[in-house]
Amino acid sequence: MSFPSRPRAAVAAMVMTLAALACAASPSRAAWPNNGRALCTATGDQSNPAIVGDGGGGAIVVWEDRRGTTPDIYAQRVTAGGALAPGWPANGSALTTAALDQLAPVIAADGHGGAFVAWEDYRAGGANTSIYVQHVTATGTIATGWPANGLGLCIQAGTQGHPTIVADGNGGAIVAWEDFRSGTGDIYVQTVNAIGQPRWSANGVPVATASGDQRFPVAVSDGNGGAIVAWEDSRQGNADPYAQRIDGSGHPVWAANGVALCTQAQDQVALRIVDDGSGGAIVSWEDYRDDNSDIYAQRIDASGATKWAANGVGACRDSSEQYSASIVGDGGGGAFVAWTDLRNGLEDIYAQHVTAAGDIATGWIADGRAVCAAAGSQSDPRVASDGAGGAFIGWIDSRPGTASLDVYAQRMTSTGATPPGWPTDGLALCSSNADQPVEAITSDGLGGAVLTWHDLRSGNADIYALRVTASGAAATVDVPEEELLSASPLQAAPNPLRDQTWLRFRLAQPDRITAMVVDVTGRRIRSLADDASLPAGDQTMFWDGRDATGAPVPVGIYLFLMKSSAGTATAKLAVIR
Repeated sequence: MSFPSRPRAAVAAMVMTLAALACAASPSRAAWPNNGRALCTATGDQSNPAIVGDGGGGAIVVWEDRRGTTPDIYAQRVTAGGALAPGWPANGSALTTAALDQLAPVIAADGHGGAFVAWEDYRAGGANTSIYVQHVTATGTIATGWPANGLGLCIQAGTQGHPTIVADGNGGAIVAWEDFRSGTGDIYVQTVNAIGQPRWSANGVPVATASGDQRFPVAVSDGNGGAIVAWEDSRQGNADPYAQRIDGSGHPVWAANGVALCTQAQDQVALRIVDDGSGGAIVSWEDYRDDNSDIYAQRIDASGATKWAANGVGACRDSSEQYSASIVGDGGGGAFVAWTDLRNGLEDIYAQHVTAAGDIATGWIADGRAVCAAAGSQSDPRVASDGAGGAFIGWIDSRPGTASLDVYAQRMTSTGATPPGWPTDGLALCSSNADQPVEAITSDGLGGAVLTWHDLRSGNADIYALRVTASGAAATVDVPEEELLSASPLQAAPNPLRDQTWLRFRLAQPDRITAMVVDVTGRRIRSLADDASLPAGDQTMFWDGRDATGAPVPVGIYLFLMKSSAGTATAKLAVIR
């Protein structure tokens, strides 16, 4: 099969990516269980999970794991259908089991179904931490070229902590952290390629080394091989938000030691960041300029110019307290921000939608809309894009009549409405006995989202996850494992396919066949045979890469599902254009 319009290297990379995603989409008998899929129930506590989408409708979750004598870093991958991905060990793949403590993992997708993970590492002994990183593949193995217990990105004397990580768009990752090698907090950054080779100066490139402390960095890709990093900066005496762009060669692009996003009196802290889709970023923070905590945000473009009102736009300036914000882009240069809000006396969840121009979006109101104002306490929201201009919001919920913390979620449209199928005060995703505090969320790339949390239902902390669809239901897909008692294994060629493919199998005896193409959520895309009577012997079915309406299907992973009187078989299909 030839691809005259694409370079061979690009086609090869695409095929490798789609092959990895096809492994992720392997069907399972067990759909997402009520109250979540257990990703790790090993002895000891597992906590502090972080999550990223795997590119195939599922997710990779990483966490601190105490099954041994000291905390280690483990990860697990779950498919769109709620099964543990093939190749991944039960209870997770060990990313490091080095001596002493490994803490605070952060994660970024590698673009091939795997992930890069960075963390704080105490293996050298003493109170000082270093920054380590690991690359896990789509099948749960450590990537070629990477040490078994991770690569030391910064092992400089002094404390390095609070890492943040983003993909660099070239198959590698960029990590930023706070660094005390000078005696005060500075911000450093380093990049590493797919095979474990750091590319910039040993122990990192300085991003900000101004007077006072620079701490708690957050980062996003700049879309051009570099990153935008923001942090809390005390050079003026109080904490202000600053930002810097690092290009793909490791050079700071903007003013030395960064650009101020806000220099108002009092503190601006707890920064969150998202890219604006145009090479810039939007940063939110908790703001104390009015002697209570409010939520503000600022947009900065690729050249380092702030685009919104001086010192930021007030997403919420209500006189009560607002805190624990989370942010996600709206796909059009603006952002959704959600937070914990005390305006009603107890903790509730509120959100705001700010446009690319820095205005409150149509349908939204000053100080935000209530996402959940139910009785009891709702706190610590996490947000993810719904891929349709809106957002998913997950939170910790403790309502009257429950003795535990539960996992709830809500979907909000771009105009602040609650879509049909979603209850007014949110959908209960996990309400089993004991506490389940939701800690991270990611878009599944299919219009839904995957949430993860540490779960105390067994008596110790375990890691669970659950996927929710756009319609407000826990996602289910129950496609059996590849088995067909009366047929040979299914084969598809070409695969990956651009426009069409032939599906081949052999029947041991005459049978009646139902065959269809479904997506990784289990939704029927095209019926190919409906209770058709076929003779014994070799069989061929044709699919033209189109859905039931005749429209070409989007690029992605699909399943050919065939049922007979003896059982069910599947074949994975990858569509490229």
